Amino acid sequence: MRRILIFLTVVVLIVGYTSIPVIADWIPEDGHKMHWAQTPKPGGWDVEFAMSRLADDWMCSQTGAVTDIHFWISWMGDSILTINSFTIDIWSNMPAGDPDNPYAYSVPRMRLWERIFTSDEFAIIEIEPDSQGWFDPSSGSYGLEDHERRFQVNITGIDTPFVQQQDSIYWLEIDFHDLPFIGWKETDKNFMDDGVFWRSPDWIALIDPTEGTTIDLAFVITGPPPPPEPSLTQWGLIILLAIMVGIATWVVLRKRRVVTA
Repeated sequence: MRRILIFLTVVVLIVGYTSIPVIADWIPEDGHKMHWAQTPKPGGWDVEFAMSRLADDWMCSQTGAVTDIHFWISWMGDSILTINSFTIDIWSNMPAGDPDNPYAYSVPRMRLWERIFTSDEFAIIEIEPDSQGWFDPSSGSYGLEDHERRFQVNITGIDTPFVQQQDSIYWLEIDFHDLPFIGWKETDKNFMDDGVFWRSPDWIALIDPTEGTTIDLAFVITGPPPPPEPSLTQWGLIILLAIMVGIATWVVLRKRRVVTA
């Protein structure tokens, strides 16, 4: 009987281990929980935070926790500095035409969630280089072919995450505080209105300084993956486990009958 119990424990551990999802840096095959993934635009702009805040909106495609946030950055002139921390805020949406909205474009309305992330809570990976422009929305200045190095910032497994609701529109705001020369990458997967820059007391729409077109920002919202479908090996282990449980139960009942007799 003891050997049977040990065997059952081993089977349970094997089934559980083979079902654990692997968390990695975001790639398109990982999917998303927003309207679509706003990936970086080839040859696009990096919009400087200019020691202020940038924000862009998304529509939730699946109700659930926002446990992972991914976004793309670069540095002015490829002059890379150390990131010790930054703040993420999630806001509700104030659409254009809302009686309370003084702007002709949608903007963040109410802060719903806020979190400061320190260097041990995010990972940065360098992706393939690409010649990119630099745009400072605080002054309107810009430079073409300013830098080439690009980076993906990954926050995964957020505890006490924000819980989004399907079909609701939210704003992702990022603030690097007083860190200079860092920019949020432009996307060519635009959604609804422009991204915005905070220049107190106003949200300023991000407009391409050479084309006069909208600028949206590169990011992806994801959450816990769905439970993986059991593989054939796992199904075999589950069936074997059920058989062994049945055998163990039969052995216990038979012993009880013998003792009673």
